[in-house]
Amino acid sequence: MKRIFGTLLVLVVAYTAYPYFALYRLGDAIRSGEPDAVEGKVNWPRLRQGLKDDLNAKVVSKAGAESDNGVAALGAMFASKMIGAAVDSMVTPTGLAMMMQTGNAGAMIVHTVEPAVPEIQKDSPLPKMVSSGFRSLGTFEAEIAPRDGGGQPLKVRLDLEGGYWMLTRVYLPM
Repeated sequence: MKRIFGTLLVLVVAYTAYPYFALYRLGDAIRSGEPDAVEGKVNWPRLRQGLKDDLNAKVVSKAGAESDNGVAALGAMFASKMIGAAVDSMVTPTGLAMMMQTGNAGAMIVHTVEPAVPEIQKDSPLPKMVSSGFRSLGTFEAEIAPRDGGGQPLKVRLDLEGGYWMLTRVYLPM
């Protein structure tokens, strides 16, 4: 009976620690500056779709505030198409690294548009975790912020996929 309890305790502790370890490994991969190291730790289609959803919701809410203006509605439809293409081209391992290091989602866009953005700092400290917790057995969310105190904390979600915790969502501060 003690062995069963001990084994269950070890499994629970390992399961609880696993997403923290995965988040640490993702941060370490981002700091390494190697896109291949980041590539396998992120579910890119789900991450991109989440960002598209956030940005489209922002555009629609802004157009809804100006609902008496037909041009605003037309602009919102056009912007929705542009957002999809922009997110697909900008959300890359390098763009993600810039966003995580600066705590600024705009850094992802600037990095793509303007090549003069500073290189990823390989010796920079990992971001600090402000809060974290399980949302379900297969979903873990954390709020992380740059160690230097600059930038807003970013909320990220990891989902358990095929036995690995993968980054599937970065919530944009609205």
